[in-house]
Amino acid sequence: MHKRHAIVAALALLGQQEFALAQSPDASAIAMMPNCRDLINASGRNGVGQAECLGIVRTMHYFARYYFGACSPERSTVGQTLRVIVSYIDQRPERMHERFEDLALEAILEAWPCPR
Repeated sequence: MHKRHAIVAALALLGQQEFALAQSPDASAIAMMPNCRDLINASGRNGVGQAECLGIVRTMHYFARYYFGACSPERSTVGQTLRVIVSYIDQRPERMHERFEDLALEAILEAWPCPR
């Protein structure tokens, strides 16, 4: 499990290199969720924060399917993945202090489990 967290963190960071200088040191869901909600609502607020959310979600969307065993629909979109993640985290307010990336991966794996 530790290896999975390291890979997810590395991939998320690679997916958002151009925003590295503007990133918040707080990678918790509580810090990221306002940005992701603004992205869903197409808000004009905090474009850098929205881009950070989009970079993480886009990375998770791709790698969850091909490297972490999610069986998302073949034509699922990053927008659908974003909504899955936001809904999942919103339903677990007691976990908002946890890393956004960890909760995002859980959300994707729960939404789109592979048949056993």
